[in-house]
Amino acid sequence: MQKNCIEYSWRLVFIYLLLCSFTFAVEDEISNTGSLIVTYQTGPKAERLDRIRFWLKNDKNLTQMYPKSKAYVDDLTCMNRLVVIEDLIPGKYTIEFIIPNSDKLFDQIPSREVIIIPNKIIKIDQSIKPHYSSIKVITNVKPSGEMFDTAPTVTLRNQAGLIQAQSTIGKFVNHHLLPGQYILSFEQLPGFQSPEPIPLIIGPNENIGPIEGIYTKISNDESEITIAEIATTTKLATEDIQKTVLVKAGKVIIGDPFDDSKINELPPKIVKVKAFYIGTFEVTNAQYALWLNKAWSEGKITYHTQPELRGQITNKEGNLLCKTLEGDANSQIYTHSTSEGPHFLPMTAKHNFPVINVSWYGAEAYCKDYQFRLPTEAEWEKAAGMENTSSDTLKKFRYGFGQNTIDKTWANYRDSDSKHELFQVLTTKVGYYNGVNKLPTSLEDKQELTTHLAQSPSGAFDMSGNVWEWVFDWYDDEYYTKMPEDNPQGPSSGNKKVAKGGCYDSLSSGVRVAERIGLPPEHLDPYTGFRVAVDVQ
Repeated sequence: MQKNCIEYSWRLVFIYLLLCSFTFAVEDEISNTGSLIVTYQTGPKAERLDRIRFWLKNDKNLTQMYPKSKAYVDDLTCMNRLVVIEDLIPGKYTIEFIIPNSDKLFDQIPSREVIIIPNKIIKIDQSIKPHYSSIKVITNVKPSGEMFDTAPTVTLRNQAGLIQAQSTIGKFVNHHLLPGQYILSFEQLPGFQSPEPIPLIIGPNENIGPIEGIYTKISNDESEITIAEIATTTKLATEDIQKTVLVKAGKVIIGDPFDDSKINELPPKIVKVKAFYIGTFEVTNAQYALWLNKAWSEGKITYHTQPELRGQITNKEGNLLCKTLEGDANSQIYTHSTSEGPHFLPMTAKHNFPVINVSWYGAEAYCKDYQFRLPTEAEWEKAAGMENTSSDTLKKFRYGFGQNTIDKTWANYRDSDSKHELFQVLTTKVGYYNGVNKLPTSLEDKQELTTHLAQSPSGAFDMSGNVWEWVFDWYDDEYYTKMPEDNPQGPSSGNKKVAKGGCYDSLSSGVRVAERIGLPPEHLDPYTGFRVAVDVQ
């Protein structure tokens, strides 16, 4: 088959060359240049074929990138790309392939040398084989001996929500998975406690499984899990988390007084804010799931199930509020189907982690429904960085835990430039940096480390790191130059909202109190959450 594909591909090339070179051949039958044909393939699924390029370098180090324009032929029969390069000056050349390979799907391709000869066509064939992974999934019933009336549908979706494997017989095997993040979900069956969705991070050349989805047979009087029962369980798990601390009225230095040279933080300005309360912790997955259930029961939100919108939740104006696990593999809230409609639950063991994949609209809707609001940027900076003192002398800390220096015992941030090979959500429980909890150890650690009590001067946790936090203000690079001195609320309009505090993937410069970024209000990602504020009555 491979030999036939190669022969078929060369026929395509020769036809192409005849069409491209006919005029040239008539005018000058003898040429002092040569031609090069490079063909490359990336396996049976042509993974990333259209993104691969190569450098061609001559012996004088003159370099050009190919393919150019339409000077190639895509062979859909054999999944090849053929690149034709004409009128090359004879001599020695080097070919260096550029491959999109951050997840190490392919082996690195060594450079190749080729000699161009006058009036000759030189052919190069390069195989770039992917390292696919495989997964095996099965389902079973407990107690043993019980049987399904109808086998469950098992579905594997990638990070974009596209189905990569699906079976209606309760099991499947897939041998051609790309590295990345996936969600394995199991159909809800009446009379069974069904398995929760399973998030997976799969690397190259991994053989995953068999993963067993266990369906537990339940009696008829237990078969319907009601919304009230689940909501009560969730509430009990989180009833002591939604706390606030008082931030006294006073002055705040907003912006950067440390000369850290971030243009959008300058010039620093002293403004006054009224007293208010701010959330002691970031809003958690459990709290947000509880609100989603309330909002859905009151007809305030829409949960989308159609394939292109699966897992998305919008308000009645059509604004995107958040995505569940079914719509984004990084979400930590999933959908449980009941006879009364969708019910939203936090992933197992993720109840008290900060909610992510929530837009500004989603944060604002949550706050409004509970008579909270989002803090303004000035309020957020006062709560995060201003020393509590009765003195007229103002002191602002660089970081949101009353310090001007930082290390990994103080906050959840990235303390080195090294990146993870495969992305994963690395949030910690809200309030984890409490002076008691231990840090995970790494190969570089010589001893186990204990977190510091990393509260802001006002008493709030995680104001540096963990997740970015939406605030009320519209974003403007130059807002500090025109900010009012009393209770600034941000620009009157804009197309981006401010997020503060940095996240688990930010470097130390990104978790400073003054750090600010602008994001569209409909934007959501696995790095951004929020905390609440409320006025003093």
